[in-house]
Amino acid sequence: MRIARIDYAEKLLKLEPQSLEDIWLLSKLIEKGDLVEGRSFRTWRPPGREGRQGPVEKKSVRLLVETESVEFAKAVNKLRVTGIIKAGHPEEFVSLGEHHTIDIELRTLISITKKDITPYHRKLIEEAQKRAKHVNALIIAMDEKKATAAKLSPRGVEFLFEMENDADKRMPSARFEELEKKYYFELLQALERSEAARYIIAGPGFAAEDFKKYLSRKKPELLEKTSFEHCSTAERSGIIELLKQGLLQRLLGELKLEEEFKALEELKAHLGRGDGLAVYGWKAVELAVQARAAHTLYILDELLRQGDLKEGKTREAAGQLAEQAEQGGAKLLIFEGADDAGSEFKGFKLAALLRYKTSYE
Repeated sequence: MRIARIDYAEKLLKLEPQSLEDIWLLSKLIEKGDLVEGRSFRTWRPPGREGRQGPVEKKSVRLLVETESVEFAKAVNKLRVTGIIKAGHPEEFVSLGEHHTIDIELRTLISITKKDITPYHRKLIEEAQKRAKHVNALIIAMDEKKATAAKLSPRGVEFLFEMENDADKRMPSARFEELEKKYYFELLQALERSEAARYIIAGPGFAAEDFKKYLSRKKPELLEKTSFEHCSTAERSGIIELLKQGLLQRLLGELKLEEEFKALEELKAHLGRGDGLAVYGWKAVELAVQARAAHTLYILDELLRQGDLKEGKTREAAGQLAEQAEQGGAKLLIFEGADDAGSEFKGFKLAALLRYKTSYE
């Protein structure tokens, strides 16, 4: 993410996404009520002769909209921010009060004015600047006749090749089996050559399941990073269908999920051993942070969004605790309550790994 400007006093962010992961993070950063300004197009019909209207034209405009909804990846590498037009220019092409959607694409500079910039938002910005992981996946849509492959990278989707299966069930069984094995072998070679971090195999029939059985016999280790999905065709449109169904969101989310699960297992291991190097709950964590003993603060995103009503803690209190922890040199890890690791972490809500064993009674 290229950060053009951050003004915490004015709650203003000017950002330019450089990868699909940046766009994904923006989908979490932009919230209802935020003012988003960017370049877009409006349809305009100029007046014609004798009072008749002329042909419809598209005019480039710069708009400021108050966000109502945010939709990610309907068009693979795009974020759609929909809201009410609050300002814009040229003014003759802008209708204040109407709904409009601004498309945020790669290398598109946008401005976001938020009601408040919380530690949660700051962490998203930090992740956008520092995260080295990017989705790197090979997607294959296949059926009994052909396969279409595409690479999913930070720059978007690149279609690689189409592969035909010459096997025909009307052939003698020995010849059919020979050609089918050749088809599966060539697909296996394509997986290995790609060196992708993830493989997604999808199709409309049983071919994907048959290929899964083939992999389990020939290269079972590849199954650990392979997922199998359903799509209605082995054509390019099948891969686009998978993306519209949310495949990209899941892949990007898995990167965060892996980090969360690893951290959660470390927390539970310390608590299970009773070695005094992990604490949870508001009182113990607050004392650890005040003593600058925490080296990692775990916090549920809900606390930073809305506080903890059960404990009588506001989101401001949660934010102040997170800021104090970072000032004391602690790493901040925010668990997403909507994913599997975050759902499990809800039992803790707030925890810390410690630099040294001490008492927080």
